[in-house]
Amino acid sequence: MASLGRYTSILKARNKQYSPLRLLLLVVAFCVVYQIWTSFQHDTLADAINFAHPAEPELADYLEFIQLAHPHFKSLRLHNDGLDKMRFVANVTKETQRLDICELSAVDLEATRLAHDVVVGSLSQSHYDVLASAATKPSTRGIVTIGGDTFTGQVLVQLRMLRRFNAELPVEVFLPEPDEAELKGHICHTLFPALNARCVPLPKVPGHKLSRFAYKAFALLHSTFEDILFLDADNFPIVDPNAFFDAEPYTSTGLVMWPDFWESMVSPKYYEIIHKPVDPMTLHAGSESGQIIVSKKRHGRTLLLALYYSIFGEKQYFYLFNQGGHGEGDKDFWVHAAKALDLPYYQVREATVEMGGQVMEWYYVGIAQSHPGDDYARQLKAPDTTTRVTPEAKIALIHHSWTKLSPAFMILQRYNRVWERMWGTQAQTIEKYGYDLEDEVWQEVMYVGCGAVRFLPAKEDREQCEKLTSIWKAVLGNDTLSTTEINQKIESATDIKRKVRLLDI
Repeated sequence: MASLGRYTSILKARNKQYSPLRLLLLVVAFCVVYQIWTSFQHDTLADAINFAHPAEPELADYLEFIQLAHPHFKSLRLHNDGLDKMRFVANVTKETQRLDICELSAVDLEATRLAHDVVVGSLSQSHYDVLASAATKPSTRGIVTIGGDTFTGQVLVQLRMLRRFNAELPVEVFLPEPDEAELKGHICHTLFPALNARCVPLPKVPGHKLSRFAYKAFALLHSTFEDILFLDADNFPIVDPNAFFDAEPYTSTGLVMWPDFWESMVSPKYYEIIHKPVDPMTLHAGSESGQIIVSKKRHGRTLLLALYYSIFGEKQYFYLFNQGGHGEGDKDFWVHAAKALDLPYYQVREATVEMGGQVMEWYYVGIAQSHPGDDYARQLKAPDTTTRVTPEAKIALIHHSWTKLSPAFMILQRYNRVWERMWGTQAQTIEKYGYDLEDEVWQEVMYVGCGAVRFLPAKEDREQCEKLTSIWKAVLGNDTLSTTEINQKIESATDIKRKVRLLDI
């Protein structure tokens, strides 16, 4: 209880912000919850994360505990614009200094550090045992993604691309706020199961409105899989990801992340909060969390701490982790939660590959990420791992983060533009991937847009098949195909009996 005593002292130092009665009630409430939490850790956490049953009241208790151990960021300010300061990771050297543009008073820093100590201290190793027995089926592996509403079309394209590469891993599609019609509808009842996927509603916690950045942590904790590849809905592998789980760097760490274009923007003040020395800038880039590989057996505590950061993200931990730079969100929570808990992780060293093409000017559509096993093997042979000058590892994942692959988004983003390929010329695509991968992506977008459109949310355009066909004809026409060849490809792509049967008609 030493940390709790110091935490109480810090609260008293903030008496200008709290009335004596409010301060007393806060301290008493914190003491009661803290005593209950530490005295009944197993039972409370077991119920809190046993989402499969579901235990919404107990989950609410856990969130109440987190609320009492909230950080103190009232004085947090950015004295410069991080967007103007941040650098591409390729420009980071051993001499590069970490940006420090967050202002936080000494009192708030100490209060936040002690609150963080209380949360970390509550996450004993026994929590993993409870997590595994309560929500997870041992020795299982699979893919987790977030669907629902406008994400549905993207997820269908994602699933079909996944099955194109003979990946047999099961998929859990978490729905943040599903209604009964969605859960019993054709997509959850027929389309997803045909692709070895199932709908899973995220737990509802009365009195707590979850931000979208907390969805990922909740989905990972709620998943029945022990070993998980998380993918954003606009992300798909171009290899069978099952092999990721059986090789380094996953086997030795249990947590694999990928880099962003940018340097790490984590404030030095965060390192003070977790009692760690500041990392050198060459250790790794900022993270890009559109894909995560994680073992709940080894990183259950990491997920719970990342959830804590997510709950207090907006204008709080987001500022400390990103300092106003590009890509504000949960992307760096996972690596640093593991770091705070002294748990191992691996971030792919190979630089992120920008995807796009040239139509009068460069346009960006997404990013390609490297194969973790290939990257790991190359790093073992690299003469200097503080630089990014390494032979290219093979590409394993495509994160279409800008031009979304939902049929409706494809029309919105491309219908009134010059109709060109998204990834450059056909020759460039074949040179990079060994075959015309973009053409296969277009086939699946066409298939979902023309074959499954009547089952997608109402926001999807019911006339989108005709519009998509017009766009794709223009795209394929630039590949110098004949009209007959174009029509054959379109008929093949929209044939509802092709490959995986989507529609039960």
